[in-house]
Amino acid sequence: MKELKTRIINNCLPVRFFRNLQELGDLVIKDWRSVIEKLYPQDTVSGCSGLKRSHEHACHEAWAETLCRRFVPWDQSRQLFQTLDKFAFSTTSVVKSHDLVVPERTSEVERTSKNQEEKSILLLCGARGCGKSSLVASWLQDFTKKNPRVVVVPFYVGASSTSTDVRSFLRHCTLYLRCAYYGMEVGWMEKSEGAIESLPFPQAVQVFIAAAGLGPCVLVLDGLDELDRTLGLSSHEVKDLQWLPCPLPAQCKLILTTTVSDLSYKSISCRQDAHVLRCPSQLDQDVRGRICLKHLAMPYKEIPKSLQESSMANKQSLSPSFLSLVGSELQTCRVVRDEEELLEEYVEAHSIQELWALVIKRWTQDYSWGVEETSTNKRTVSLSCEPPTGQQGWVWDVLCLIRLSRCGLREEEILSLLETLGYCGSLRVLPLDWAVFRSAAGHWIQERPGGLLCFTHQSLCQAVDLHLLTFSQENPIGPKTFNSNKMAFHRILAQFFQQQQRTPCKRVFLELPWHLEQSQSWGDLYTFLSDHGSIDFFCRNSKQFPQLKTDLHRYWRLLAKKGYDPLVSFQSLLGQKTEDCTSESEGRKSTITFIGRVK
Repeated sequence: MKELKTRIINNCLPVRFFRNLQELGDLVIKDWRSVIEKLYPQDTVSGCSGLKRSHEHACHEAWAETLCRRFVPWDQSRQLFQTLDKFAFSTTSVVKSHDLVVPERTSEVERTSKNQEEKSILLLCGARGCGKSSLVASWLQDFTKKNPRVVVVPFYVGASSTSTDVRSFLRHCTLYLRCAYYGMEVGWMEKSEGAIESLPFPQAVQVFIAAAGLGPCVLVLDGLDELDRTLGLSSHEVKDLQWLPCPLPAQCKLILTTTVSDLSYKSISCRQDAHVLRCPSQLDQDVRGRICLKHLAMPYKEIPKSLQESSMANKQSLSPSFLSLVGSELQTCRVVRDEEELLEEYVEAHSIQELWALVIKRWTQDYSWGVEETSTNKRTVSLSCEPPTGQQGWVWDVLCLIRLSRCGLREEEILSLLETLGYCGSLRVLPLDWAVFRSAAGHWIQERPGGLLCFTHQSLCQAVDLHLLTFSQENPIGPKTFNSNKMAFHRILAQFFQQQQRTPCKRVFLELPWHLEQSQSWGDLYTFLSDHGSIDFFCRNSKQFPQLKTDLHRYWRLLAKKGYDPLVSFQSLLGQKTEDCTSESEGRKSTITFIGRVK
């Protein structure tokens, strides 16, 4: 330590003193804030300033940056970049040629260029985990830097809590295009966003198509296979894509990514206005080795040749997601495990799901403990709420909680939920315990803007569903076990957010009714939606958070099928007297407006 201090002083670096860890933390935060402000000053945001300052836009940018950091280029990726460039340039015929940086043509591009110019959709498909998302994100980063005047609208399914709803994609593109061609201000954008969200789905599509026809634009939808149901359409109808006109406006080009096993692939490949492009596998062993090295923590760290040869011998090593998972495990496992023994176990996996099962097993064994585990340092505790997953440990429970939350969970919320599950006293999960686990799972559990933690890859979501929620030590494996475990976690999350209902916020109103629906607590859902405070919050914030209005319509449709009448509920609410006549008058006015919107 003395040597380090001497080196700092000799290098003429600024020296500041601190008396305790709190002061040190404050100094570090102050330094980071100054660096962030220097690199990303708030007054330098240009263009669609209102949109670029939105939370949704920040989520998509953060997601794209994560994908770009993981991307490892290879020979065929450069050809794919040029193919994507050519497709994007085909919509910019009205833009002057000197505004564009046209890439050099290759033979592959020449063969497909004429065909692409006649198509309005380019579908990049492949197996899950083959690198489609990182490739598209890296291409977008390169293309937008070289051609800033081309209007490009990226949308990544999974980047935010509402991104799996196709309405979010339509709304995002519509607002971005209006902003690009009309220069809309923030106030106009908020009004426009609320108006779009309240439209029936066919009209929302028409508004989207009208915005796409305003001028040359390139729309990118990454993760078409992960889209879910929306108000008025089931998940099957969304992926069937009958709602998407054929063809699109002449100056609009749409780039999509999906898996070959999904319904959306069949729907798009049958369209005459679509060009299908397959994402090739990683055949070069040198490229696959660089993908593993990309996920090692220490710079210039190399994988021993024997370990590298073992990992490359597995057929699954052709998948970048497999290599990424192996690389991230080699980054952290050496602290508690022997690398060679662990890798020998991993290379025996015949699929990415089998590998995830082994990784999750290691996490639970190395970083976790159960609520009834006893040792010299731990004691048995009586649980107020029995963990639905059995005695598998807190890492097991954390993965389930994050997976089943609608928007993700903050660190402090997870630690609080663990205490509810019985991890308190000597079994309490300390910040240090949490930090050790986060370092191991850092590549796969990402913190969104706003502090919410979520999974970064669909393969982990599937692994949690397959290997966590369906497995129990005491109960047989099957649909009943899956549903009961799943509903038990939803009830725990519902109880947690019910405790926060006294301080209304968007987060509570997004999470609580969702978990009440998933746990089939119809009576509690009816009581929540009929509460005067809930109605007041919905009315005051429906324009600011359009997703709330869509959710409200869907919840009342479900309740109507269960025998709950919203009109009767609101009529009885109007008849209630309050002590404050002024607030009663304002409440009736808001509620009457609210009833009209629901009807």
